[in-house]
Amino acid sequence: MFNRKNIIELVVIFWGVTLLSHCTPANVQKETNLETFFQRYAEMKPGRFHKEIEQLQENAQKPLDSPASAPVHLQLALLYGHHRNQAPNYSMALKELETYISLAPEEGKAEMIQNWLSLLKEIVRLDRENKEMKEKVEQLKDLDIELEKRRKLVK
Repeated sequence: MFNRKNIIELVVIFWGVTLLSHCTPANVQKETNLETFFQRYAEMKPGRFHKEIEQLQENAQKPLDSPASAPVHLQLALLYGHHRNQAPNYSMALKELETYISLAPEEGKAEMIQNWLSLLKEIVRLDRENKEMKEKVEQLKDLDIELEKRRKLVK
């Protein structure tokens, strides 16, 4: 009925179909959308980012938390954290990226998205830490000034 050659052929066909199924247009399209967004904003003039963000924020509010709004949140994340944005807001980029991942969990598992997510989390953490350090330095400066005043009074 099934000889060794037929079984080997079936196994090879099964593995071939399995491997090819990972190259479906849907998987290719996910990366293409992200690439398209990157390319679109690469050509944008630095002063235009604020206006584009405002327009996309309006679009993101309309279909609140629907999976169809996920690409809008991804675009907002890209714009907030874009290197040509004159006033980048990394905490908003992180918030929008997390919203995107919650609305499109399968797309959010992409390696580039996960890498970007970890980088944004680290940037936001370091920014928070930097602000805390600046506050402490200011407090120490104030304390130093106060101590200097007291030293002058004692002399």
